[in-house]
Amino acid sequence: MLLEGLQIAHYRCLQLLESGGMSEVYLAEDLRIYRQVALKILHPEITPSTDIEAVYEAFRLFHMEAQAISALDHPNILPLYDYGETTINGVKLAYMVMPYRHEGSLAAWVKQRSRTGRLTLQEVAHFLRQAADALQYAHEHNLIHRDVKPSNFLIFNSKKNQRLPDLQLADFGVAKFMNAISTPSHTIRGTPFYMAPEQWKGEAVFATDQYALAIMVYELLTGRPPFQGENQEQILYKHIYVPPQPPSTFNPRIPTEVDIVIMRALLKNPRDRYASISDFARAFQHALTNGRNIHVTLTINASEARYGVRRLITLPGGQRVSIDVPKGAYDGQVIRVEGLGIQTRHGGPVGVLIITITITQTEEIALLPTMLPRTAPAFNNEIAPAQQKRSHFSIGKFLIITLAFLLVFAGLAFIISSTINQQSSATKSGADVTATQRARMFISQSATANAITQTAGHNFNATATSQGELRATATSRAELSASAQMTATVSSQDTATSIARGATATAIADLTATVTAYNAVIMTGPPVLNDALRDNTQGNNWDTAAQEGSGCAFANGVYHSTILQPGFFSPCFAQNPSFSNFSYQVQMKIVKGDQGGICFRANTNNGAYYAFYINSNGTYDLETYNNGISTGILRKGSSSAIKTGLNQTNLIAVVANGNQIDLYVNMQLIDSVTDSMYSSGQIGVVAEDINNPTDVAFNNAQVWTM
Repeated sequence: MLLEGLQIAHYRCLQLLESGGMSEVYLAEDLRIYRQVALKILHPEITPSTDIEAVYEAFRLFHMEAQAISALDHPNILPLYDYGETTINGVKLAYMVMPYRHEGSLAAWVKQRSRTGRLTLQEVAHFLRQAADALQYAHEHNLIHRDVKPSNFLIFNSKKNQRLPDLQLADFGVAKFMNAISTPSHTIRGTPFYMAPEQWKGEAVFATDQYALAIMVYELLTGRPPFQGENQEQILYKHIYVPPQPPSTFNPRIPTEVDIVIMRALLKNPRDRYASISDFARAFQHALTNGRNIHVTLTINASEARYGVRRLITLPGGQRVSIDVPKGAYDGQVIRVEGLGIQTRHGGPVGVLIITITITQTEEIALLPTMLPRTAPAFNNEIAPAQQKRSHFSIGKFLIITLAFLLVFAGLAFIISSTINQQSSATKSGADVTATQRARMFISQSATANAITQTAGHNFNATATSQGELRATATSRAELSASAQMTATVSSQDTATSIARGATATAIADLTATVTAYNAVIMTGPPVLNDALRDNTQGNNWDTAAQEGSGCAFANGVYHSTILQPGFFSPCFAQNPSFSNFSYQVQMKIVKGDQGGICFRANTNNGAYYAFYINSNGTYDLETYNNGISTGILRKGSSSAIKTGLNQTNLIAVVANGNQIDLYVNMQLIDSVTDSMYSSGQIGVVAEDINNPTDVAFNNAQVWTM
């Protein structure tokens, strides 16, 4: 039935745009507000052989589709303006009204742009990210599209990217509705190239859309679908029984890493594909980002880690490069050198050389320090003078001199320790309090000192004693300046305690370097936000929207983010403050489940933010989110700085200054990234249930601005 020129409700049909087995799409005019819309009309042809019950079922499903789409609010899903039913010339019709996208579909755009039908990897990544976001959102609302293909993604011009358009997904459930009344010859009209094996059997699941999206990506990269045949039976057989050829078979510019990702999404058993369609998109992006990187491990000794060293590394291709390991390097530290990775076949930028530092546990004879530095140049690449001079001595002379020095110094340390203990029990005054407070500032807050102890990996009972004696010494030396007193006290007393208990001066120096370097970077003046996270009395308006055991809530003096649904996460934000360039730290404990972390530069109105996760297994990642959906992983890896297992307190922090983002765990820098997606916003915390119900407890949130 041709409806051009006819009026349906207050819509006049102007031009037929598409025609299917039982539905048509018209360009129409809304006569009330004079705008052009797309009018999708269901009007089954009734013949003597038509199953009337199937017709009623088709109208019921069409109405359910309209209800489902009306509940979706996502920028990459075509919205529904209106729905209705009417009768024209005795024929019952149902219609949906949607925006008219004059630019057409992705299929038409690709055909106009490329004679081969191929797109670049970066172009495909752009479209895949938006398509996956739309489908993931639909899946979270219990909708399976069932007809994912380029012609069902409409395009419109992007304000952010003038070269590539944006996508909007349309036609939810069309194949299912067609199946309701069509004859056997029409059961798979228009969709066989994209249908997963289980869909041919009438058993569509969420992973069915992932399979179809992988077919679409395959086609955009190669110019052809993975399975072709002369008829539907041949195509059906290949989908169910024949493994696809890797896409690089038809486009040699596709890297192996991308082949692997697409081939997994095309596995026959839906349980063997990615856990979600967003995981598939993230894996594709990760293959593009990291597939060109070179990973090497560099082993150094403790002395080289302490003072820094320059090493010559041979890359897999035979190229030799000089690498500077900074002072204060730690086991598991990652050094990234741009431009020394692989130039991949797809023509993207050169990758990154990623160096993981491993420190040998060989014990060394080292000079005990006479004082602990107040500022540790942990990132200075120069070789320490002590190390340079050491090469002029023979080993025998060095051992004799060192042994003599140790004997003399041990005696001096014992005398100093005794004198300090006598003085510490004799003097109490108001000035003592000031010196004691300054000494405590050097050691940092008690919660932070706890994290330092675990980070250093030493038994710190001796340090606790040292702190007590440090305060006693501060009391007895009120006439000294705070800085001089702290230096003398820490130096003499820690040295004496270390000798008495068998601890090495190296451990103390390394610990102090970590503390001082961290404080210098993170604590830039007094904190502008200092919230113990016991309740909302600080005025930061943290989210408290917990429902059915999931969400954000204060309980027992800490702030909890809890999620009980696999594959979901629970971000909790402080609604009031907003920050641009800042450092932000919080103590977190994974009480049960998988992983938690912090959010920053968040716009809670549109769900856009960064999230820095650490997992109970010692891994981490930094992700970007938009509309509450992950849009990519900027960094991921593992770090020995993370305390693994449940009920372990980790101090997690981020420094965001311009486009530079530095990630810290337990006062150790574990990774850095340059990204300009978000420049300012709110802070928050987050828990994610990957495989297990997860509860993460947070306290002592602090922010310093730059």
